[in-house]
Amino acid sequence: MNTQTALEINTSEVAYKRFLAEKKDAKHYRTIIKTLVNFPYLSNKTISEHCELTYNQVARRTGKLRDIGILREVAKMRDPDGSLRTQYSLR
Repeated sequence: MNTQTALEINTSEVAYKRFLAEKKDAKHYRTIIKTLVNFPYLSNKTISEHCELTYNQVARRTGKLRDIGILREVAKMRDPDGSLRTQYSLR
């Protein structure tokens, strides 16, 4: 019997497990790759503007895609608002 109370349940953990079970992470990876095939040399911000993913969803996935060798960083540019943006391309 589960003895956790409603206050002890980590809703973020539950949501993340559901996210993985529904294989949404794989869909996000495919969406990012497809976007970069069509529009090379984009930042997380511009990738999100070209697909249905939010900036945060893209930013969480590009690091992993870079770490496993699918993406490479090609430039770092400063936006007019002062934000530093890394541009990515496929390897």
